[in-house]
Amino acid sequence: MLGLLFFLSFVSLARSEYAVRIGLLYNGEIADGWNYAVELGRAHLQDDVYVADILAEYHESVLNETDMDRIISDWVDRDFDVVIGTSWEYQTTITRIAAETLKEGKNTKFAVLTGWETGPNLMVTVSKLYQVKYLLGYLGGLMSKSGKQCYIGAVRDDPCMRKEKGEARETKSGS
Repeated sequence: MLGLLFFLSFVSLARSEYAVRIGLLYNGEIADGWNYAVELGRAHLQDDVYVADILAEYHESVLNETDMDRIISDWVDRDFDVVIGTSWEYQTTITRIAAETLKEGKNTKFAVLTGWETGPNLMVTVSKLYQVKYLLGYLGGLMSKSGKQCYIGAVRDDPCMRKEKGEARETKSGS
């Protein structure tokens, strides 16, 4: 949450009835695990005294690129300050739209949670999880009697592969 507030400090606050406009794309229903945690943060930010007059719109279960493009473009056209994709799945679309927005001279900023690519108007959060996996792998290697370790990942994707590689590298150096 502190990172989001820091990010918002770069946003221009001189505008219509809302000081800050934020759009959030959820990759599933709000009641689901990670999305619920992000939703609690959004509700806290909108209801708290940190930023007065905040508009936070969101869309649930946005998974195909056509819908992503339509929703994000609408927010950019409506001069939203920040657009946040709550999962790495939004990285490609948001990176493309962020670059287009920058070329058009618009002020919208973008963020991708668990993303990996940044730009002048694009940030990522939680991108250093591989460092935690590195340390856990190192610790696992120190604790293993056989020098072997097992990692079970729910989904094989780019961020997971980075984490597994970091953990495997440190298991070897820790044992």
